[in-house]
Amino acid sequence: MRKKNTIAALLMAALLCFSGCAQADTGADVTRAPAGAQTQEDTETETALQTEDEAQPAGETETALSDKDGTLDIYFLDVGEGDAAFLTCGGESMMIDGGNPEDSDKIFSFLTQQDVTQLKYIIATHPHSDHIGGLSGALVKCGAQTLLTPADSYDSDAFADMMRYAGEKNVQVVKPSPGDTLTLGGAEIEILAPDETDFQTGEETSVNNISIICKVTYGSTSMLFTGDAEAEEEEELLRSGADLHADVLKVGHHGSDTSTGEEFLRSVSPTDAVISVGADNSYGHPSQTVLDRLTQVGAAVYRTDLQGDIHLQSDGTQLTFETEKQAQQPVTRSNVQQAQTQAADEQPQASGEQTRTDYVLNANTKKFHYPDCPSVAKMSEKNKIYYTGTRDEVIQMGYEPCANCNP
Repeated sequence: MRKKNTIAALLMAALLCFSGCAQADTGADVTRAPAGAQTQEDTETETALQTEDEAQPAGETETALSDKDGTLDIYFLDVGEGDAAFLTCGGESMMIDGGNPEDSDKIFSFLTQQDVTQLKYIIATHPHSDHIGGLSGALVKCGAQTLLTPADSYDSDAFADMMRYAGEKNVQVVKPSPGDTLTLGGAEIEILAPDETDFQTGEETSVNNISIICKVTYGSTSMLFTGDAEAEEEEELLRSGADLHADVLKVGHHGSDTSTGEEFLRSVSPTDAVISVGADNSYGHPSQTVLDRLTQVGAAVYRTDLQGDIHLQSDGTQLTFETEKQAQQPVTRSNVQQAQTQAADEQPQASGEQTRTDYVLNANTKKFHYPDCPSVAKMSEKNKIYYTGTRDEVIQMGYEPCANCNP
């Protein structure tokens, strides 16, 4: 009798295990933050619910890694004036934004090259087309288990296409809240913003400020993704008391001076910053003000307009950057002063010494001019860098001579 009961118990346990495993495969784990009473809709859209007792202890900022986790790899893709990042860790993959609609082919091809058959998550930080337009390519290629978006609706073809393809691929659509956590292999992604009370998708000016801001932690390394969040959302996040410190900052709004405020940047205190921005864009991105702020906090700057696709790898303790193009680090006014001092120290004192000349450098177009060049008068003041040195020095810093004044 005891033997029969044992066999029956084993059979029952096997059935329960099989049932549980089958249910777990229906969607990616989205661990929800502790909250008040939940609606039936909340229950239906969540695949896992974290209670207060299960929450990670406050102040714990590292994720525990095992040998199988390997590395976290993040690819900031060059999609012009837009944002697109691909993350992979422990055999699981996700995307944070996908660039413009015309980038769909690039996203499709990239995922094919990476041999991705399904994304675990897609985060559409906000519904502007330069962030979600190319996600159609990702959804067509391999779908996703879960799509996170701050907006239920938005009047644009890009948003309609994203939601249509998500429906066709049976993707679970979730509107996240601060405190929600996701897991990607050994990495953890925490949603920091926006708060649901900030949703005002009817006002065009508020759309940037409903951007999903999330912090990715792998071992003792961390990265902060900010979408197009502007000063208003940054200030709300500062007031929330969230831990914003991160080793790498994906700079908000393509380096616009509407974002990356001084107090916010001091709280993040990154060692590295990535700006996803289009070459020679009409907005003047990135702003020299933002570049100066990044220099002041000691952050190394990587830019897709100058360096193409940017590959960041973390082994849990150290970060490694590789760029598609071997462009030199973008020049800021602080770097120019350093280059001037170094050049002066290295300048030969022989009679054949090169002549030092006044130049005006365009931080946006990467061209340099004589001060009286007609193009200088047309330059935005924030893009002007005044430099005195030799022609060779300027070229070595990554600038090209103007075709008009031919300095």
